Amino acid sequence: MSSLPPAVVPRIDDYLHSVDKALPGLVTGLYVTGSIALDDYRPAISDIDAVAVCSRRPNAGECEALARLHTAGPRVDVLYATADDLAADPRTLSPPCSIQGEFKPSDAFAANPVEWRTLATKAIAVRGRPLEAAAIWFNADALRRWNLANLDDYWVAKTGEGERVPPEFWARWESGLQWVVLGIPRLHHTIVTNEVISKSAAGAYDLTITDEYWHDVVRAAMALRVDRQAQLPRKPEALVADAVGLARWLIDDAHRLSDG
Repeated sequence: MSSLPPAVVPRIDDYLHSVDKALPGLVTGLYVTGSIALDDYRPAISDIDAVAVCSRRPNAGECEALARLHTAGPRVDVLYATADDLAADPRTLSPPCSIQGEFKPSDAFAANPVEWRTLATKAIAVRGRPLEAAAIWFNADALRRWNLANLDDYWVAKTGEGERVPPEFWARWESGLQWVVLGIPRLHHTIVTNEVISKSAAGAYDLTITDEYWHDVVRAAMALRVDRQAQLPRKPEALVADAVGLARWLIDDAHRLSDG
């Protein structure tokens, strides 16, 4: 299991201090997920994501207090769930959460099969005992279908940005080429294996399942994740075109494998 990067510890401590002061006894467990749990945290671009296990479902007044807390800081994105929620199909839930500092009293996307799978297999326990996989809902077919739907609903549209945004910008933008080239194979991998991997690991996975033709853009995405100013192996226009082509191949291949 991964440990917290030293730079993250003060922010987690600040969050726990703030939430305990604002709502004593609410957060009984805190489990870090996202890139930190997947051992791929990049301070310049990564969020700090966590799931707070609550003694009760926050009411309207408590959600207002949480909104004030997350607006003022600390910079930690938290999904608030109960132990019963973790045992339930997350697609039936719409729990409170903060996303990039914005608090939402409900959000149907935040609780999803991938987050529950990460909790069961990768999460770092900061407060409370480590989670037992058997206590967290899991359905392999639902996980696969959720990822396929996410590919079709979000990632197809995200890939299309590459054909509308200036190539030099999209090639180096954190939410551009590297997001698509390293994000889509994460879902492909989960569809095939039921396991969740990081973006960096997804790049390595890309290199094992794709034709050598795509390897330049994959390696470029991996380098850009480490350093946005990394030297590009080809002109931005060519890399963007390859990123779009690779993304479409991966999405089609995920459906092919699922249909088979």
